[in-house]
Amino acid sequence: MSILLCLVGWLVSPAIGVADLPVATVNGQTLSERDVTFLALLRGIDLKDKAARESVIRQLIERQLIRQFLDKRKIAANPDAVDLQVHQLEELVRRRDGEPKAVFAKLGVTAEQVRSELSLPLAWQAYVEQTVTPEQIRSHFDEHRAELDGTRVRVLHLFRKATSAGDIAAAEALLKTVRNDVEQKRTTFAAAVKQHSQSPSANDGGDVGWIVGRGKLPDELTTAAIKLQ
Repeated sequence: MSILLCLVGWLVSPAIGVADLPVATVNGQTLSERDVTFLALLRGIDLKDKAARESVIRQLIERQLIRQFLDKRKIAANPDAVDLQVHQLEELVRRRDGEPKAVFAKLGVTAEQVRSELSLPLAWQAYVEQTVTPEQIRSHFDEHRAELDGTRVRVLHLFRKATSAGDIAAAEALLKTVRNDVEQKRTTFAAAVKQHSQSPSANDGGDVGWIVGRGKLPDELTTAAIKLQ
């Protein structure tokens, strides 16, 4: 249902006139500026930000690759499941903004576009169900239990910026020294953070709060934090 709500949010947004200019080609399939706007509004992303725009284009390319991957393997969403999603979406549009066909036409969105957007996650789910066994799912869960079962971890870190090989080597040397000093009780972690960290969290002893699984912090940091006792 969440994707339906996102789509409704897009459909009731003010229309934005966008030239259908090409922005990328994926294995012969052209992606247009209109596609970028569609996905940005679907994700609630402001395209005025250059980095955000580049992120949307990357996502658009990834989604097209997924579509091509599924098409090549002749994996399609169950038509009845798609019909149900379309029906639910149309009912939501009627309650919020009027007749679906008129809304689609006003915003320059075809029914095929909406159906395609609703079909993609359903088709991917069908592919996963065909290729991933319950045993594999259980094994993955057991290996990553703390990342998936709602375990909460309080994270404090000492952050150093490193943009070159020399920076990385210097940061590693400093962090090894700090770790040794903390373990030998020559200083405290909070004091070391205050002295050496280059993150705004240094003022709070390196505290970046509680995390539950992935998403809040970079994956590498999350994985390392969850593995600690």
